[in-house]
Amino acid sequence: MNKSTVVIVDGHNVLIYAGYAKGTITPEDVCRVFLSKVHNVVDTFLPNNVVVAWDMGKERWRQELLKGTYKGKRAFRDQSLQAKVVRTLTKKAGSLLMTLLPKMGIDQVWAVPRGEADDVIFSLLNDAMWSGRAIIVSSDSDLWQLVTPQYRGSRPKLKVSVLPIKKIKTRQSQLNGLIGGKEVEERTGVWPANYVLYKALVGDPSDNIPGVQGVGAKRAARLVQKYPEPKDLLPALSEAAKEVKVRALAFSEDVISRNLALIKPVSYTHLTLPTN
Repeated sequence: MNKSTVVIVDGHNVLIYAGYAKGTITPEDVCRVFLSKVHNVVDTFLPNNVVVAWDMGKERWRQELLKGTYKGKRAFRDQSLQAKVVRTLTKKAGSLLMTLLPKMGIDQVWAVPRGEADDVIFSLLNDAMWSGRAIIVSSDSDLWQLVTPQYRGSRPKLKVSVLPIKKIKTRQSQLNGLIGGKEVEERTGVWPANYVLYKALVGDPSDNIPGVQGVGAKRAARLVQKYPEPKDLLPALSEAAKEVKVRALAFSEDVISRNLALIKPVSYTHLTLPTN
C-alpha cells in the first residue's frame, strides 16, 4: 500500500464513548453511535482503508508490573449503576459490531492475548510497506506518542495524527480536530518523540499509574527538554533532582523505568495493515 490514507479506530475506546452517549439505552443504540462516529471520519477524510483495533481479554501483562492495580481506579468507578449498565451495553454492542464490521468492508485487528489496542495500533504503524497518512480515532492521550512530526523539523514519510473523540483544550484554542506533533508540544511542552518519558515522570491517573512524587507537568517538561531520553535522565537523577528541587526524583529510577514499560506500546511484527 503506497501513499494512502488509513483510519485506525481504537475500538474499545470509541465503544465506551458510545456507551455513555446520550440516548443510548440498547446495544443497537451503542452500535449506531459507534458507526456514526466512524462514518463521520470516513466522510471527512475519505480514507483508502478503515481498521478497528480491539483489546484482547481482560487480563493485561501490564497489570503484573503494577501488582494488579493497573487501571484499578477505573474498576472502582465501574461500581456505579450507570457504569454497570454501560458495561453490559458495550459488551453486547461489541459482539454485534464484530459481526457487522466485516459486512461493511471494515477490517478488524485484535491484540495478542493480554495485549491492548495501543499495541495493535503501534504495530500497524510500524508496517514498513506503506506510507502516506494515518488517522487514529481515540481519546487516549497515550497515543500522542505516535503522532508526527516526532520532533521539530522532522519530515516523516508517514503522517500520523490522532482525532480525539471529545474536544481537547490547548493553550491556543478549543481543538476538535487532528492532534499532530505541534499540538502535543503546545499541550505538554514536549514533542511526541519524548512524550513517553514525560508521561513516565507525571504518571497517568486514568490508568492508575503513579508518577514521581513532586513532579508535575511543568517540572516534567523542563526535565525532558534538558534530558530528552531515558539514557540521558536516568544516570543524572541526583543532579536533576537538585535542579527542580524534588528530592524524590533522585530515588525514582525504578518508578520511571516501570512507567516507561507500561506506557510505551509493544510492536508485534506479525500484525500488519490489512489491505482491501
